[in-house]
Amino acid sequence: MALKDIARIPRNIQRVIEILRTLWRHGLGHIVTRLNVQEYLPVVARLVSRGKVELLPLDDETIARRLVLVFEELGPTFVKLGQILSTRPDFVPEPYLSEFRKLQDDVKPFPTEEAKEIVRSELGEELDKVFREFSDEPLASASIAQIYTARLLNGTAVVVKVRRPGIERKITSDIDILRYLARHAERNWPELNPTLIIEEFEKSIRRELDFVIEASYTSKFHELFIDMPGITSPKVYWDYTTGKVLTVERLHGIRPDDIDELDRRGIDRAALATNLGTVFIKQYVDFGLFHADPHPGNLLIQDDGTIALVDFGMTGHLTDDLLSDLSTALIAIAGQHLDILIDIYAEISESEPIDARRLKPDMLEMFDKYYGMPLSRIDMGEVFNDSLRVARKHRLVLPRDLVLLMRSLVIVAGVGRTLDPDFNVAALVEPEARRLILRKASPGRKAKELSLHLWHASRILHNLPEHVRTIIQKIETGSLTVAFRHQGLEGLMSELDRVSNRLSVSIILGSTIVGSSIALHTKVMAIRGVSAVGIVGYLIATMLGLWLVWDILRSGRY
Repeated sequence: MALKDIARIPRNIQRVIEILRTLWRHGLGHIVTRLNVQEYLPVVARLVSRGKVELLPLDDETIARRLVLVFEELGPTFVKLGQILSTRPDFVPEPYLSEFRKLQDDVKPFPTEEAKEIVRSELGEELDKVFREFSDEPLASASIAQIYTARLLNGTAVVVKVRRPGIERKITSDIDILRYLARHAERNWPELNPTLIIEEFEKSIRRELDFVIEASYTSKFHELFIDMPGITSPKVYWDYTTGKVLTVERLHGIRPDDIDELDRRGIDRAALATNLGTVFIKQYVDFGLFHADPHPGNLLIQDDGTIALVDFGMTGHLTDDLLSDLSTALIAIAGQHLDILIDIYAEISESEPIDARRLKPDMLEMFDKYYGMPLSRIDMGEVFNDSLRVARKHRLVLPRDLVLLMRSLVIVAGVGRTLDPDFNVAALVEPEARRLILRKASPGRKAKELSLHLWHASRILHNLPEHVRTIIQKIETGSLTVAFRHQGLEGLMSELDRVSNRLSVSIILGSTIVGSSIALHTKVMAIRGVSAVGIVGYLIATMLGLWLVWDILRSGRY
């Protein structure tokens, strides 16, 4: 479906109008105007909205608070959009991040009978053939799924996650609309990177909707942790898991921020904080796969101090290339090699080519702030925020997994300090960072990289004669073509089309008035001395004039 057609579907038109009116009702009419879609608002709303833009400029904190209200009112898709944006500080600045983190997707539960019917349909069996017990009330209800406690026939305690009925269709429809609005924003608000934001959002929400993906990550972590002391995660029961139903082992424990209960049970909080940091650094450096949302609600502390890690709906990957870039960045930081660090930024950035001349002073300022400071004294959260502040200023879009890594590390540092005020995750990072640098410089790693480069070079040389021959043949036969793709002209073409239509109507209107006047004067087809043709012409001219005035008012540009 073409993007230009999305808003023409009657159902979607109503949803677009609902979204824009909700923005206007919460005092954010200037966003509608900036998107250039104010024709969907009533005329009065557009007039008031324009007045607010001119007379009542809002600060970021106020806009962020109002956006939270808008997202909550518009439902699950927009709540999820705000929650995912709160994990991408490279996209949105701090005032919005802090407000978006407040978004809760705790919604009214759907009937348990519907949940049981979904489980029956997905598993292909009656519940009593699979579960000895299945709770009548949900343990938790969120925008995408509901969670129930249950017991398998063998008595194993499990948690069953059931996808909310109809949620995929609703989210798909909203994503179509968000793409449509992002297309408008790309022309009128390009500094936001709206298309990229919606693409990232769609990838994230699609992963959350498919429980098989979450089950795969949960199973992977369970296997990775199975031989590690001090850490565990749930087992997946694949026989009772589908795209809409997820069944995992139920783990028990207390939250790491329940300090009084930890002390009552005699758990060594300092050792627990160190174990938490060590487990996550191992995920980053050795596994290349990590839990990206380790907030206290996803961490359970068992009686023996073992950390149970749950909810793998948000995970990150660190490829060998990204780890290599990170180790090179550490070497560059240690040696104050700004040019190398800027090259790494340029290589990993997913945005337009960077202006190294403008970026260098900001990088130098950040270097000077931490120069000479021992790694164990550095606040990882502050470094994270400073790095992203520079990235936003220069419109650098960092890889999702790198941002998730930094965010995960900052959350771990915060939980660790809650457990032990003297905990510093940087002290644990330092030896691993040195090991990462040594691993990058090891002869075995260099030999592997060289062999890979040689293989790629051999493939290029092997295919080069054939490619050159193909190009020469196309030149000789005149079949060589060059594709030209314009960008950013859709709005201009649409505006020219609108202007030409109005001009055509105006010419017809003027001609009709002139013709009708002549007909009245000459009394063509007169009835009781008045030309019927002239009267009909005036009526047509009146309708055309009213339509033209309405179209101009509806567009918001007058």
